[in-house]
Amino acid sequence: MQKKNAEIVREYFKEVINAHNIDRIYDYLDKKCVFHTPPYVGLGFRWDEKPGKKLLISSVAENGPCYGKLMAGDEMVRIQGEHGTAETFEQLKNGFYALGRIGNPVSITVRRGDKLLDFTLVRSRIEGFDNIMNDNLLEVFRKFFTVDTPDYKAEIKVILEDGDKVAYYLLSSGTSQEFHASAIWPECGIMRLENGKIVETWSVEDNLSWNLQMGYQVKEPVKEKV
Repeated sequence: MQKKNAEIVREYFKEVINAHNIDRIYDYLDKKCVFHTPPYVGLGFRWDEKPGKKLLISSVAENGPCYGKLMAGDEMVRIQGEHGTAETFEQLKNGFYALGRIGNPVSITVRRGDKLLDFTLVRSRIEGFDNIMNDNLLEVFRKFFTVDTPDYKAEIKVILEDGDKVAYYLLSSGTSQEFHASAIWPECGIMRLENGKIVETWSVEDNLSWNLQMGYQVKEPVKEKV
């Protein structure tokens, strides 16, 4: 008897996510599974952490302010915006410099080869990146579940099936090995399945709640005079 899509999604969270058995991920995900991300206000680039405490830009959104200026392979050196300046590895890594009001300028210095290049970019709406499952993304999964948050658990609270799509609401919990703090935060998502495999996902997590539980602080902004 063929399994229902909701049952497959439940098994995916149980056997892969909660059991941290990343080697079984392709039992449930299509090898070309697409991970859709929601729009956000920012600069429109992603980075990878490399040995030697380097952050290299890995991709640039075609609809963002970085397109045509920053390039994959550029090393992040310095970023300055309304929240201050980030120039150490730890400061650059936390990524908060990219957050802020739409339309505000951000100055970025990158190393490209043996040259330092300076850019001034203006935050805009980024429609999001569509990630296609690959070996690099698989290693991101593996690092999160085995190194960053080895006690991570997802507790499904609501799951609904409609045709080829499954919607879920779950509570995530785990302890960050970087901050030595535990957190619990919600996630909602939709998965589309074909022939018993997950081929597309859309999800939103309460990252603000996670940040606050890690100890980050939110300060009231300075009110602009009208």
